[in-house]
Amino acid sequence: MNKKLSLRITLDVIIFVSVIFGWWFVAIPLGAIGAWVFPRYAELVIAGFLYDILFGIGRGMSILGYAYTIGAALLLGFVAYMKIVVKNNS
Repeated sequence: MNKKLSLRITLDVIIFVSVIFGWWFVAIPLGAIGAWVFPRYAELVIAGFLYDILFGIGRGMSILGYAYTIGAALLLGFVAYMKIVVKNNS
């Protein structure tokens, strides 16, 4: 197994455990790092979706039930945009 794959799996496990215990102060920065280092890093969106399924979505909830999923998708999009900006300016 190469170093990038082992790093990606390690980040995924830490993000998953952080989401289960509600430690978003750990999961969000690690997800941003993963999105910066790896192409097509959708694990942050998956983590937000898992959190919403486990804890956030309730009966009668509106769009606010998907707040973490929407936030994760926005963060992932922002990091992807910043990667393009940094690559074009260097």
